Amino acid sequence: MGAGLVRAGGREPAARDVPSGTLLYTADGYMSVHMAGEDRPRFGTRTAAEGDPPHKVAAASTYVGYCGEYEWLGDRVVHRVTVSFFPDYVGTELVREAELDGDRLTLRAYPPSVRATRPTPVLVWRRVPTTRPGRAPDDTGHSV
Repeated sequence: MGAGLVRAGGREPAARDVPSGTLLYTADGYMSVHMAGEDRPRFGTRTAAEGDPPHKVAAASTYVGYCGEYEWLGDRVVHRVTVSFFPDYVGTELVREAELDGDRLTLRAYPPSVRATRPTPVLVWRRVPTTRPGRAPDDTGHSV
């Protein structure tokens, strides 16, 4: 299943600027997620390695990306991280409360944040229909 990010925010229904994002779950148990803030300034270089430190810091502070295996456990999904932009995620399990409503998947960090100054992250994803040629649809009409 492939999904595009619809809304990101602290506590529902409050939302902040919606980043761009893609979340993938494969039938054989692998997942990948990438999210980037809107209007990220370009480095103006050929490669990321050539960027100056302020550009690299700005880029790093507006990007999240990781992948690994996943497992559904009732109303939660566990992401077992094997590769991540943030090195401290590698080898961890990120648990998300999951609610599927039609083509929308809402993920909330678990356990929820108990500190009033740090709201529980909420991401709402929408399943992307198969519209591009060369993609094999499953029995629901979505790419697999």
